[in-house]
Amino acid sequence: MAPERRRRILPIAAGLLAVAVVAGGGTYVAVRYLDADRTGSTASRDSAGPTASADGPTGTPDEEPGTLPAPADSPGEPGDGDFGDGTASPSATDDAAGPDEVPLTSLEPVTKSYMQQGSATVDTTEYEDALLASGGYCSSSVEYNLAREWNTLRLTAGITDVSKDGSPRRLTVRGDGKLLVGKTLKLGRAESVSADVSGVLRLRIEVEPVGGVGTCRGVVTALAAPVLTR
Repeated sequence: MAPERRRRILPIAAGLLAVAVVAGGGTYVAVRYLDADRTGSTASRDSAGPTASADGPTGTPDEEPGTLPAPADSPGEPGDGDFGDGTASPSATDDAAGPDEVPLTSLEPVTKSYMQQGSATVDTTEYEDALLASGGYCSSSVEYNLAREWNTLRLTAGITDVSKDGSPRRLTVRGDGKLLVGKTLKLGRAESVSADVSGVLRLRIEVEPVGGVGTCRGVVTALAAPVLTR
């Protein structure tokens, strides 16, 4: 080939080569840019964490957010009806039964005759609670409705130390008309009295002179600390 023609071909080849290099470099840059964009998007999604559901927070429908279910009773904690040691608490039936012991004087008398409540001294012992058979009359009595709820009547009986007349007195205790106790009381002597009143509806206590001895006006008989027990 002639030298002149070769000189014309070389610049054309050089230009084509430059276009190819530029085009190839652009393709390389574009590929690198797309790879970097995909890498950045993936990193952004990973750092953002799990996305919330469009339906909102999940959970049990009956539970409000921020609340915890009430804890169940642990085995050692007392619950209703026990003291925590396995024993049952007193029931309403126990309360309805009432106390096991009451003063007889706390009951309202059904009838009474010359018998009053007060304090007394019998054989040097003072009693704050007593039934006093008045010294102004020869016979005194009192009746109570026990409603068949009591088992025993206990009291201390005697003539008071300050009585003007020390004549003896006769004490009788009856349950529904049946004689339960009969004692003769004398000045300076305290008598312990115990009567079985199980099943008794009406209780009657009487104090009378013994054989009409002495006067009735100067003697005061005390039925001290009378107590009913179940």
